[in-house]
Amino acid sequence: MNLTAATSGFFVFILSVSVVQGQNGHGVTYTSTQICAVKGSSVEIICSYTYPYRVDGVTTTVEERVWFKGSDKEPDDLTTDSMYSGRVTLSHDKNISTLRISDLRESDSAQYKFSFTTNQPGGKYTGSPGVTLTVTERSGTRSSENIHINVKYPPKLPSVSATPSAEIVEFSSVTVNCSSDANPAANYTWYKNQTLVSEEPQLVFSSIQSSDSGEYHCTAENVLGTRSSENIHINVKYPPKLPSVSVTPSAEIVEFSSVTVNCSSDANPAANYTWYKNQTLVSEEPQLVFSSIQSSDSGEYHCTAENVLGTRSSENIHINVKYTDKTAAVGTITAVVLAVSVLAVSVLAVFLWIRRSKCFTQQSDGGERPGNTAQLNMVPVLDIPSSAAEPQDDVNYSSICFQRQTDVVHSNRRRDQSQTEEEEEDTVYTTVRFNSSSRCTRTRRQENVEDPFLLYSTVKKN
Repeated sequence: MNLTAATSGFFVFILSVSVVQGQNGHGVTYTSTQICAVKGSSVEIICSYTYPYRVDGVTTTVEERVWFKGSDKEPDDLTTDSMYSGRVTLSHDKNISTLRISDLRESDSAQYKFSFTTNQPGGKYTGSPGVTLTVTERSGTRSSENIHINVKYPPKLPSVSATPSAEIVEFSSVTVNCSSDANPAANYTWYKNQTLVSEEPQLVFSSIQSSDSGEYHCTAENVLGTRSSENIHINVKYPPKLPSVSVTPSAEIVEFSSVTVNCSSDANPAANYTWYKNQTLVSEEPQLVFSSIQSSDSGEYHCTAENVLGTRSSENIHINVKYTDKTAAVGTITAVVLAVSVLAVSVLAVFLWIRRSKCFTQQSDGGERPGNTAQLNMVPVLDIPSSAAEPQDDVNYSSICFQRQTDVVHSNRRRDQSQTEEEEEDTVYTTVRFNSSSRCTRTRRQENVEDPFLLYSTVKKN
């Protein structure tokens, strides 16, 4: 910044830099504390001021800005002072205020200060010690000359930029630059998510990684102050990593249970997923869901993750569905049913045999049994069918007919083998009386219907 004082082509300035920092975030910084100017020339006195942006949730606003000379106790606004009428101009640009006094007089020599008032309680602040202006009159020959004024100031708001400015892809080379206008020149520091990562103006990634993604900002600092840039987001794009596959539940998979198989992969932008069973596409979702898994669902599965930068396939996962052998189950059930059926038939046969035995016992007990003779009322009768003249596979049929009371059969129990031969000779084992009654000569079908006591036996010849 160049400050000049001129009168008829004569320019003279003598100045020094002053920094005045207040408390609680309030402060005033003057660009010089001493200015020497020539009578009749013009001069600019410049300062910057700071204040808290917000206090107790209330945004701070500046209500009044005043330049005055003399004591702080009773500041007189120069714009209202008749001695400066028509010679004083004030300008304000953001937090910078400029006082311009033209047509300087020797009486203008004084100490000038800047004061501002905010809407916060106790928000009035005056920058001290201010700027001392000395106005002199020079005689003799006047000549024109230029004087360079070197004004010191803190860093301006740093700007950040990334090269290349297009999409950042993993493993590419990226440079992020930080710059700020400051005098003296600023020193720079880079931060990632509030962690210091570099103390250079440039942040260089020769082969940027996905882990380098994040929020970055830089600070510019010199002896007059520090200023931080806005955040810049580094978003590194990369193809899918190796997908991972998980099964829920992870224990043994049983037929008809609910099973979910999940596929996930780290990718930017996010990946799309596809599921395959034995190389056959079965789903295009991240999750493969079996609400009631079947034995036919067993097999080898794998998934793929894909985005615009590439595709990656997972390793195979084997789904083994446990189920009951239906054939074995049917065979077991059949064997059980058969066993029960055989048992039932056996019980029924025993029951019928017992019932029949009771029937014979009751009939045997109907007559008298003198001595060791039993009355069985049994008469065997040979019944030869009418077609007996023709051979029928050497099979003979005979019938035994039981007669009631009219035919008597006597029998003696066989004695022990130790009986004497005389005793055996005197023993009558069986006496049978043949009866040609029509009852015993009836057909087999009629006997089955009318006489329940008729028995048949079949004898096969040797």
